[in-house]
Amino acid sequence: MRLHDVEQEITPTLEEYIHEVYARHEGKPPPTVIVLDDAQFKKAFKTRDTKMGKKLGGYTIPTNTLYFRNRPGPLAVAHELEHWSQAQTVGPETYIEHLQSEKAFREYEAAAEAVAAREAHRLSG
Repeated sequence: MRLHDVEQEITPTLEEYIHEVYARHEGKPPPTVIVLDDAQFKKAFKTRDTKMGKKLGGYTIPTNTLYFRNRPGPLAVAHELEHWSQAQTVGPETYIEHLQSEKAFREYEAAAEAVAAREAHRLSG
């Protein structure tokens, strides 16, 4: 089931975060936010929980949509917002092409982890 109340809580904070961290993307359409329960999220992303952890979010480039699982923490939100920023920086089509390369994929993931670790505190509270 879609968690509209959580989406409504996240959206204003997300908009402020984008303004603070990604001012260079001003004028670009902000991502849509969709929060799903466990079952719907797993189905949408064809993912399973493992001993290594569980997927908490995802960014769908063609629809410019951030998806989150249940009540996402600041690290998960900041991580997915960095993927949004990466797509805005190089262009969505180019970003999709880059992600086909294992090396580029890993570099984008590492960058998203670094930015999330550095900036997630802005989403707390």
